[in-house]
Amino acid sequence: MDNEENCAPSQGRPRSREASVSILTSALDLLAERGSLSAVSMEAIAERAGVSKATVYRRWSSKEELVAAAIDNVKAPVVDDLPHRTVREDLLITAAVMGKNHGPREEAVFHIVHAEMKGNEEMRRHHDRFMEARRAIVREIFTLGKERGELREDVDVNLAVAMFVSPIISIRAYKGFPELDDENLPVKVIDTLLEGMLTR
Repeated sequence: MDNEENCAPSQGRPRSREASVSILTSALDLLAERGSLSAVSMEAIAERAGVSKATVYRRWSSKEELVAAAIDNVKAPVVDDLPHRTVREDLLITAAVMGKNHGPREEAVFHIVHAEMKGNEEMRRHHDRFMEARRAIVREIFTLGKERGELREDVDVNLAVAMFVSPIISIRAYKGFPELDDENLPVKVIDTLLEGMLTR
C-alpha cells in the first residue's frame, strides 16, 4: 500500500497532498521539539503547517491518530510483492526495508510515542492499527513457510513475528544494544531465528 494513501485519507488534488505532507511533517517536528504529546496541540500543528484546524480534522480525528499516521509515513513502504520461495529470502527482503535508518527527529519521536503508549490507550490503538499492516506481511511469510513444510508444524506464527520484528526495531529504531547494530544485523537475527524453526 502506498504510504500517502495509508496516512492521508483526504488525497486527490496535488494541493491536498501537499497539505497532508505539511501536516504530517509539522506534527513530527513539533513533537520532537517539545518532547511530549501533551505539549503539542492540533492548533499548533495546523499553524506550523500553514493550514486551518478544520483541514487537519478533515484528515485525522485526533492528535493520536495524526501522530500515528505521521510515524507510519516516515517508515519505508510495506513490501507486498515478496517472491515466497523461501522464508529466509522473504525475511531478508522485509528486513532490508525495516532497516531504514532514521534521523534524530524520527528517533526522538519514536521514543516519545513509545513512552506515551504506556498510558495512552488511544495512542496505542492507532499505532497498532498502522503496525498491523506490517505485521500481517511477516505473519504471511511464516504461515506460508509452514504450509510448504519448510518450518516445523509447531511453530507459533505470532510469536515468530514478534521474534523477528522486535530485535530489529529495538536496535535500529530505538537504538538499544548499539554494539549489535551493523550491516549484518538482519542476517544474524534471521539465521538465529530460523535455526530453531526449520524442519530437518
